[in-house]
Parts: sequence; structure tokens; C-alpha cells
Amino acid sequence: AIGLNYVDVYSRTGLYPQPGFPFVPGMEGAGVVTAVGEGVRDLKVGRHVAYAGPIGAYAQERLIAADRVVKIPAGV
Repeated sequence: AIGLNYVDVYSRTGLYPQPGFPFVPGMEGAGVVTAVGEGVRDLKVGRHVAYAGPIGAYAQERLIAADRVVKIPAGV
């Protein structure tokens, strides 16, 4: 899932300049952890998480540092 905010709208309408291509928009997202790096102890594969930044939330998969995500509580 992604968050759609005014930065995305401004970027699409040309009000904010886009970086050169390839460019993947989006700042906020949520998803399921599919792998964890060595030394990551508080996240497990299958955990639902959300994050903000860096740009690229519209991508199908992301590589996000463990300290940049928050766990989504069960039932949310």
C-alpha cells in the first residue's frame, strides 16, 4: 500500500521538478517484510510494517532500513 499526498500530486502536475528517469514516486508505504538483513533482531519475515521515505514507495518492492519502519499492529 502507498500513501498519496500533495507532494505526489505536485510532482505529477509539474509543480515540483522530478529527478531524472528512472524515477519512482511516493514517500509513504506499507507492506510485508520479505527478508531481513544480518543483525536485524526486532523484525521478522511476514511482519506488516509502514514507513515514510525515501522516495520510491510506488515500487513493488523496497529495501528499507529496519530503523525506518514501524510495526503495524494486528487488526489494523
